[in-house]
Amino acid sequence: MTAALAEYTGAALQMLLGAVFLVAAVGKLRNPARFEGALRGYELVPSMLSGPVAGGLVASEAFVGISLLSGLALPVGVPVAGGLLLIFALAVGINLRRGRDVPCGCFGSEAERISIRTLARLGMLILAVVVFAVVRFVADPIPLDVGSLVADGPTGLERLMFTAALAAFLALLAAWALHLPEMRVLIRRPLE
Repeated sequence: MTAALAEYTGAALQMLLGAVFLVAAVGKLRNPARFEGALRGYELVPSMLSGPVAGGLVASEAFVGISLLSGLALPVGVPVAGGLLLIFALAVGINLRRGRDVPCGCFGSEAERISIRTLARLGMLILAVVVFAVVRFVADPIPLDVGSLVADGPTGLERLMFTAALAAFLALLAAWALHLPEMRVLIRRPLE
């Protein structure tokens, strides 16, 4: 992987993951009772602990989102991101194995039910955290952080815009990949 490719891939994944975690936290903060109810529905935490656990999860998601988007405390934020995603995947996997149909609670929504697609999305996010960690902490490219973007002036703004475009492309690619089963049906259906 070339240095420039590593730098932009790492920065795009950092931005994308930061946005996902921050949007998830804000969605849950908009209706904390709904998220606590979704958490209770998983039946993995005693009911009397569901409030504190829900609050801790939302605070952790907000911390990770801010850490990734600002570039601050990355050595803490990245492992917390991976840990949260593993916990979520484990909770979804256990409930799918039990055959339970419960609200996902993802992004604070009650509408989405857990499914294999939920598990696949979490798997993609875990993969993104791993790739980002390898690129950021092994290849050691220039970090995406507020200080370096401001110090770079117009070059920093250009880097930010390119990184945002790449992050958006990766998000669209992941969303497309999650809908491959529906696309397969469309391709097999003869044109009318």
